[in-house]
Amino acid sequence: MSLGNNIKKYRRNAGLTQEELAGILCITGQAVSRWESGAGLPDITQIVPLAQALNVTTDALFGFSSESYDLKLAAEVKKEADRLRDT
Repeated sequence: MSLGNNIKKYRRNAGLTQEELAGILCITGQAVSRWESGAGLPDITQIVPLAQALNVTTDALFGFSSESYDLKLAAEVKKEADRLRDT
């Protein structure tokens, strides 16, 4: 799912209209509409307030779920990053 689809889904789950969400974030309703349609993206400074307004984590907002987290791969990436840092 795209970020826009996730925003729309969580906004609806929260029982908010685009205008109500926009009011909470002090932006225009058109901005929320653009995000949801994929015509635009929220500014990075809006991500945490957006997640808070929708009562979700930023991970959920971006479609990341713990079920899709590969522990083995994460350990390998960490090991390689540590190795590179130590050289």
